[in-house]
Amino acid sequence: MLRLMTAASLLLIGTPAFAQITVLGNGLAKSCFESALIPQASSNSAIQTCTRALNEQPITATNKLATLVNRGILYMRAEKFDAALADYDKALAMAPDNGTVLLNKGAALLSMGDYDRALETLTEAIEMNPADVHSAYYNRALVREQLGDLNGAYFDLKKSLEFKPDFDLALRQLDRFVVTENS
Repeated sequence: MLRLMTAASLLLIGTPAFAQITVLGNGLAKSCFESALIPQASSNSAIQTCTRALNEQPITATNKLATLVNRGILYMRAEKFDAALADYDKALAMAPDNGTVLLNKGAALLSMGDYDRALETLTEAIEMNPADVHSAYYNRALVREQLGDLNGAYFDLKKSLEFKPDFDLALRQLDRFVVTENS
């Protein structure tokens, strides 16, 4: 039987992974998407661009869903988690079976420290097999570690790497684990 431990000094929660949704065409919704792609982007002006896209320009339902998710990512980076959750809930009202939306909602709940709801939401996202399922497994691993389930965290990190072997965030987290055999 395997026993897993993480280095105590590194028990800090890792950075959650996000999954942007591509916007087709041009305009403010496209600018919002491009801002969400930049890891450092979280400025009020980027969030305002997304808001303007939703309120001032006619956009398709698909691009509206994408813009809500992308603005939610920007809100999360600005640590405005309630606003991010509100956007994800609006997106889920439009597309309740969208695993990418659930992945991002789970990341927000993780960032807020609501680990039980994050675990449930991320598990649901994984069941829907979104394009970025590796990120859902990675985020669920972070949640499981916070809940004290080191075995679950370890195996979720391994699963994340099955889907994306070069996923740096998962590789770094996995390096913290020490696997020993119980006698």
